[in-house]
Amino acid sequence: GIYVSLQGDDSNPGTKERPFATIKKAQEEVIRLKEKGMPKGGVVVYLRGGRYFLEDNIVFQEKDSGIENAPVVYRSYPGEEAKITGGRQITNFKPLSDPDIIRRLPDEAKDRIWVADLKEAGITEYGQLLNRGMGRARPGALELICNGTIMKLARWPNEGWVRVAGLTQVDGKRRNTEYQIGKFMYSGDRPDRWTEEKDMWVKGYLGVSQPYCLTHMKIGAINTNEKTISLLPNTLPGAATWWAPGPVARNHPYFVYNILSELDAPGEFYLDRDTGKLYFYPPDDIKKSEVIATTLDKPVFSFEDTSNIVLMNLLIEGTWQHGIVMNKG
Repeated sequence: GIYVSLQGDDSNPGTKERPFATIKKAQEEVIRLKEKGMPKGGVVVYLRGGRYFLEDNIVFQEKDSGIENAPVVYRSYPGEEAKITGGRQITNFKPLSDPDIIRRLPDEAKDRIWVADLKEAGITEYGQLLNRGMGRARPGALELICNGTIMKLARWPNEGWVRVAGLTQVDGKRRNTEYQIGKFMYSGDRPDRWTEEKDMWVKGYLGVSQPYCLTHMKIGAINTNEKTISLLPNTLPGAATWWAPGPVARNHPYFVYNILSELDAPGEFYLDRDTGKLYFYPPDDIKKSEVIATTLDKPVFSFEDTSNIVLMNLLIEGTWQHGIVMNKG
């Protein structure tokens, strides 16, 4: 077997007593062993327990393959859990003290929010929020994982949905349902608090003839006098022409997210992409919590033209894309 450990060193021989530090080095060792002749029964790479933070993804190619009845196995060491994480731990949280930000928060949250400077933590790429839905895969963006659970972008309402209150005009009818393009009326006055926001999104079952399809649409403007929300056109590749501009029907469900001034529930966060400041309402004591920002804009594991490789008992997390992608397996 080949051994990898967080306490290891890539200049070691990769034995149990003197393990490597990285999966990449173990890959090189597998190729070296294969060149001498594949060991009977294959090769096992044992990853000792703990969290392996990836700066780049792990790519397996034909040269990394095992052979029939002699696979290459990457697994957690028995009784331990190796976690493969496309992210970084955030340890520089401080209690929020900026009066200009505190002023914008709901009263119940003003003394509960922590802030971390991501640039100071070495993170400068955050990804972008994008139109998504309609069954199309697109890259995600920076997320927060706290104690193993993915946190929520600050949203309203905190749970469930609100309903489209009405339309200001009818632009068309589909399946006996009237719709308006890219605009709808809301009820209540909660959006009065959102006038300083710069990157708000609506997620909802807005599409008229496809009430089962979730879409994400960026807000272009809110008019608090006429109580309307206007949506920007959908940039989703291959969007069918009639729903690309964003048809909305009365009484359809939605919520609004990525709102700093709605950071009011444990487990919510907001990232200001202009300043690199991450605002967080932690669900637990932050000093005792493990907080990870996801940073990897690639699959964690990519398999290209490979065979007879086994991943076993590994925890894979923290990516803006898929966990595992296989091409020509």
